[in-house]
Amino acid sequence: MKKISIIIPVYNTAKYLKRCFDSVLVQSYKDFEMVIINDGSADNSEQIINEYKDKYPGLISYYSKPNTGVASTRNFGIEKAKGEYIMFLDSDDYIDKALLKTLEQYINNDIDLIKFKLQRVDEEGKTLEIVPGATFEETTGEDGFN
Repeated sequence: MKKISIIIPVYNTAKYLKRCFDSVLVQSYKDFEMVIINDGSADNSEQIINEYKDKYPGLISYYSKPNTGVASTRNFGIEKAKGEYIMFLDSDDYIDKALLKTLEQYINNDIDLIKFKLQRVDEEGKTLEIVPGATFEETTGEDGFN
């Protein structure tokens, strides 16, 4: 069983998929699976997903379903995930190359919930906004969820 399941719902985001997928695949921390769910895309998202799935068969689980929206698709991904921890990544986003390595110290200490900041960037990667919030706020259970 993998430690982290990264759930990536996809809906008509072919333009961003390679950057999204590549940002996960370059992680130095390797104890993860990618759970990719195509939520009825009408663009060439499925073709790109299949290329990655074929190239990384032990790492990527792929599912396709009719469009039901991102919340339903995330829930579908949770049902399919095999990891001890769940991480959501939108298909038009990408993660820092050291994110999972940074998270490792927290997941190895049985933290239930990890909340971290994100940045909005333009097409060239220039920071437009740092979304406020606590970085790696450590808490457990219901308190963390609330």
